[in-house]
Amino acid sequence: MGNLNTKRHSYPFHAIVGQDAVKLSLLLNTVSIQVGGVLIQGERGNAKSTAVRALRKLMPLVPFVPGCSSHCDPAMPFEFCPHCKGEKWDGPVEYAEAPFVELPLSATEDRLSGHLNMEAALRNGIYTFQPGLLAQAHRGILYVDEINLLPDHLIDALLDAAASGWNHVEREGFSVSHPARFILVGTMNPEEGELRPQLVDRFGLSVPVITPKDIEARTSIMSRRMQFEANPEQFIRQWEVQEKAVGEQLSSARIKLPDVELPQTRLEQIARICIQAGTEGVRADLVLCEAAKALAAYRNHPSVTVADVNDAAPLVLYHRSTEQWQPDPDDSPPEDYSGDESSRNNDNGNPNNGDSGQSGQNAANNATPSYTESETASQPQVETNEGQGPSIPAPIDEQLLPIDSLFRIKDAALDQVSTKTSPIASRNFGGGRTRTRANGVNHPLRGRYLRSQSFAGGKLDTSVRFDWQKTLAAAIFQPKLQNKSENHCKIKLGREHLYKKTFILQHKQFQLYAIDASGSMSSYMQMKQAKAAILSMIQKAYPKRYVFGIVSFRNGKAEVLLPPTKSVKQAKHALEQLRNGGTTPLAKGLRTCLELLQRWGKREPSFQSSIFVFTDGKVSRSSHSVNHETSLEAALHLAEKIAQEDFCATIIDTENGRIRLGLARLIASTMKASYVRLDDLKCV
Repeated sequence: MGNLNTKRHSYPFHAIVGQDAVKLSLLLNTVSIQVGGVLIQGERGNAKSTAVRALRKLMPLVPFVPGCSSHCDPAMPFEFCPHCKGEKWDGPVEYAEAPFVELPLSATEDRLSGHLNMEAALRNGIYTFQPGLLAQAHRGILYVDEINLLPDHLIDALLDAAASGWNHVEREGFSVSHPARFILVGTMNPEEGELRPQLVDRFGLSVPVITPKDIEARTSIMSRRMQFEANPEQFIRQWEVQEKAVGEQLSSARIKLPDVELPQTRLEQIARICIQAGTEGVRADLVLCEAAKALAAYRNHPSVTVADVNDAAPLVLYHRSTEQWQPDPDDSPPEDYSGDESSRNNDNGNPNNGDSGQSGQNAANNATPSYTESETASQPQVETNEGQGPSIPAPIDEQLLPIDSLFRIKDAALDQVSTKTSPIASRNFGGGRTRTRANGVNHPLRGRYLRSQSFAGGKLDTSVRFDWQKTLAAAIFQPKLQNKSENHCKIKLGREHLYKKTFILQHKQFQLYAIDASGSMSSYMQMKQAKAAILSMIQKAYPKRYVFGIVSFRNGKAEVLLPPTKSVKQAKHALEQLRNGGTTPLAKGLRTCLELLQRWGKREPSFQSSIFVFTDGKVSRSSHSVNHETSLEAALHLAEKIAQEDFCATIIDTENGRIRLGLARLIASTMKASYVRLDDLKCV
C-alpha cells in the first residue's frame, strides 16, 4: 500500500505552457503589491489555480520574529499577538516562505476578519482576539477560487482590506486594526456567474484564459504533465535553475522598484491610452503607472519605457476599456519577461481582439444566446400597377432615436410601480418571522450575518441559529465567575445566556422591460423618453443587485434585446442601438416576455419576477394584416395568460395627444397589472 503522507509537490511556474498574460500579471503583483491584485477569467481546466499555487515558490522569503506563532513582521508586529504585543523587533530574524491562504466559498465573515478566541475563553476565561484569514495572508497570497460565487459581503470586506492594506474589526466587543497587505488573486469562470462591475474594477489587473487551439501546445501540456505525475521530484529539478533565476530577479526588482523613474512623457502616454480606451475615472491610469513601474523594475530598466507601458496596458484595461485603443509606437524589440522558450503573446492593444466598445467581461456576457421570437409577421403589401407582377413588401422606414438625456424618473412614482415584496422573501421560513428592510428582509436562518440578540424567553424550534460564541462569552464572563480561580471555574450555561443570530436576506428580483418600438412611438418624444425611463429604472435597480432584461417588439417581430444580466452598461448600449418603426406586434412581444419569464422561473425559482411594458397599445388592425397575432384580441389573450402567472406586472402608457384610445389601460386591466402614464413618471 502506498504512502498516504507523501509530500504534495507544486508544479513549476515556468513549466506551464502558454498563459503568458496570467504569468506576467502574477509576477507584476509580486514585484509591487500596489498593483492591486489580479482577476483571472476563463474556461475551466486551463491551469489558473496551478499558476497561482506555483507563484509561491518564486516569491522572496519573508522575515519574521523568532518564536512568534503569528510570524509577525519585525518592522510592524501585530498588536494582538501575545508574543510581540505590537512592539518592533530589532534583533535577529528568521525567514520562511510567503504565506499562501486559500479562502473557501463556505467561509464566514468572522473567519475572514477575526473573532473571539473561544479556546482561550473556555480554558482561561480570557477575552482575546483570534485573527482571521486576512491576518494569516499578510505579506503573502490570498487566493479565492471561483470568486464570483463568493457572497457579496465577503467580497466587499476582502477588497476593502486589499485596497487599504488594513483590516478593521468592530464586532463582539472588539475594536482591532491590523495590517493586511497581500496579493489578492481571484479566479472565475464567467459562465458560472458575473461579478459586479465595481468589484471587477477594484482588481488592479484582469486577464483572460483561453484554451489553446494548436496541436503543439496541447501535446506539450500533456507531455509535461505526465512527466510531473510520473516523477515530480525529477521534473521539478529540470526547472530548478530557471525557477531560481526568476526568484532572484523578483527579489532584485523589489529592491529597485522605489528608484524606477516615471518620466512626464510616459505619464502622457498612459493618460492618452486610458482616454482612448474610454475608461471611467482615473483608477486605470494609476494602476497602469504602478504596473509599468513594476515591469520596468523586473526588466532592470532605470526608467519606464514605451514598451513597459504598452505591455502592461492590456492587463490593466482588459476589464476597463470600452473602446478600441492603440499602443504607442515603439521601435525597440519586444522583451520576454520570463526567459522560457514560449513566446509572449502581445496583442498590441485590447486583449478583446478588436471587440470594439466592450470590455472583456462584457464581451463574455454578450456571448449569452438571446431568446428570439421564431415567427415573424407578414409585412404590409403595396399594390403595383396592373400587369407589373405580384405585390412586394414595402420597405419599412426605421429610425434610431437617442435616449432623452433630460428625462428623469421620480422616486415617488417609481415606488408606486416598482416591485412588490417578494412572496419568497416574505414567506414564513420554518416558523421564524421576517421583517422587511430597504434592500432585503431579516431572516432567522439564511443570508448575511447582521447582528446577535438575546434569546432569553424565546421559543426553541428549527428556525433559530444560535450565536455560540456570544452565548459562551456571556456565560464565561458572568459576574458570578469573575472571582473564581481558573482551576475551579465552572461554567453554567442557562437560557439567559443564549444569543441568536439574525441575518439579512437580500431580495432577489428579475425585472423584464418590454418596449414598444413601433412607428407610433416616434412622435412626441415617446421613444426617447421610454428609453430614458427604462435606463433610469435599471440604474435604480442595480444597487439592489436585481437582474434585468429587455424585450423589444416592432415591425412584425419580437426579440430579446438584452438577455438577463446585471450590467447597466450593456443595458444602455442595447437601448442606444434600438431602432423603431413598423407595426405593433404587441401579442408577440407579450408572448416573448411570458416565455422568457417562465424559463427564468424554472432556472431561478428563488427570484420574484416583474414585467414592465412600455406601449401606447396601438395595435395594428390594418386590412393588409393576415396574422392573427397582430390583433388586439391576441394581445388581450396573452395579457390574460400573464395575469394567471405569479408575476408583478406594470403597464406604462406612452400614448400622447388630445385624442387617446386608452388601449394600454384596457390591456393593464386584463393583465391585472398596475397602470401608470409615462408623463406621471417624469420629474418636473
